[in-house]
Amino acid sequence: MAIAVGLYWPLVHHVRTQFWADSGDGAAFIWNYWSVPRAVLSLHNPFVTTAILHPVGVHTAFETNVPLWSMLSWPLARVFGLSGASVVIGLFAVVASGLGAYLLALRLRCPPWVAFFAGVAFELLPYRTNRIITHLNLIHTEFLVFGIIALLDVYRKPGRRQAIVLGAVLGLTFLTDFTYALMLGVAIVILVAMRLRSTLRRQVGMAFLQAGALAAVISLPLLVPAISDVRHGEYAPPPGLGGAQGYSADLVSWIVPYDRQPLWGHAFATENANVTGGERVEFTGVVVLGLALAGLFLADRRKRDWLVLAVAFGLLSFGPGLHVNGKTGSAFTYEGFKFSIPMPYLLLNGIPGFKGFRAPARFGVVASLALIMLAALALERLTSRWPRGAIVLPALATLLVVVEFLPPTTYLAMPVALPAVYQRMASDPDPGAVLDVPLQFRTGYGVVGDDTPVPADDSRFMYAATVHRRAMAGGTVPRLPDKRLTALTSIPVYHQILELEGDQIDAAPGSPPSFTTGDLNGLGIRFIVDHHENPMPGVVAYLDSLHLPVYAENGSVTVWKVPPPGGLAAR
Repeated sequence: MAIAVGLYWPLVHHVRTQFWADSGDGAAFIWNYWSVPRAVLSLHNPFVTTAILHPVGVHTAFETNVPLWSMLSWPLARVFGLSGASVVIGLFAVVASGLGAYLLALRLRCPPWVAFFAGVAFELLPYRTNRIITHLNLIHTEFLVFGIIALLDVYRKPGRRQAIVLGAVLGLTFLTDFTYALMLGVAIVILVAMRLRSTLRRQVGMAFLQAGALAAVISLPLLVPAISDVRHGEYAPPPGLGGAQGYSADLVSWIVPYDRQPLWGHAFATENANVTGGERVEFTGVVVLGLALAGLFLADRRKRDWLVLAVAFGLLSFGPGLHVNGKTGSAFTYEGFKFSIPMPYLLLNGIPGFKGFRAPARFGVVASLALIMLAALALERLTSRWPRGAIVLPALATLLVVVEFLPPTTYLAMPVALPAVYQRMASDPDPGAVLDVPLQFRTGYGVVGDDTPVPADDSRFMYAATVHRRAMAGGTVPRLPDKRLTALTSIPVYHQILELEGDQIDAAPGSPPSFTTGDLNGLGIRFIVDHHENPMPGVVAYLDSLHLPVYAENGSVTVWKVPPPGGLAAR
């Protein structure tokens, strides 16, 4: 805990003034923290909403809405505020991941100081640091560790308690992130296959059945709507590789240091920008890799599981074809992707559930965990051969890992402060939605609307929605069926605003804008917010021509209020 708090202090101590989230993807997660419990407590389906992408809305069972953590954020927000809830949840993910790796190393009969090394290495893993304020689903690597611990406990002492723990971890993983549920499933299949004889024992088999039943029950709140969305065409897997070829690890990803390490990371900025950055960050550290290599020769039979997991998940992280320093070759072509050395991910891409995985590099986190366990086993053997180094060697390894994995000293975290007009909009008696300018519909596969280089991601408006508490015209979702995107862009008001922003929705240029105040009312728009930091002069000029009353104006926003048919309510 002390190490996590100290090294992530820039995110922890500003608990009242900034979120453990950025203004891009992080803002969308903060909106989920707010919206999911709000829907549940109002007895509404939390996975069907028109609060974003108004009035078409979206089914969110397959979105990254982290229902478990969204529900847990509600009581935390009552005590610490929404920003405080994000900090508590983020810090928990880091600490619990380290604790899990520590306990896993103890399960492998490593002494406490060696287990401490393993815990610190996994706690500060660059894979998580790289996503620490963006992908608030993927920072929860604790489930991967505790899932493996629970599985090993079933084999060690099969019984009802062990089955309950395994089932609970599996179910809660599903309620956190589909990606990690699939990854944990793959890890379990591999470990079970390596213990096939033990698996056939009646006690073990019964424990697995009990665990599976409990996991299914826990998963039902999300599983049922997810199945319904598939049946009704609300989810369609992406075509081809779904972009996986661009989100695969490179072979050199495993050896190039993380570029945001404050001491020497800048020296590798070019490699990270061109080859190893973003989703492709896999660096597990020179210390861990060196000890893991030593573990292949020093460790006993306990190394088998971790060697197999490291190889299997390492290969999967390379995606459909091997990338080496940004090059893939051209001997084969599949779904438009040219490569020379096919990788096992090609097989998974054809299996339902994996089709939309999209970012094979994420498999690397399990490979990193396995390498850390191999490193711990090597340390355990070294300390057993040199008793005087029982504390010195693990302590030195831990110190070196901390230095290698030092997180950034600054983060582009999302500030809590917003213009006061949002609170005023929340208490305004006239119902209606908010249309933000720039108008943007953003998915994991592209952007319709504002695509200016800076800022290109308008997900930050979703945080504002937690304050004004109104539906919003735009929004961000990882997946959006074509029929819903087409329905949104076909709405005349939206269509015309998008064209004023510079988007050409149709093949031919559209007609001049012609929507009226009546059209805005018919669409249910009550407020229009112009964000000055990303000006859209064409949109603003047209809105000025409608002579809408200015509701508020300051240095950052101009807000117009669309008069309802009966006139403005008294204020």
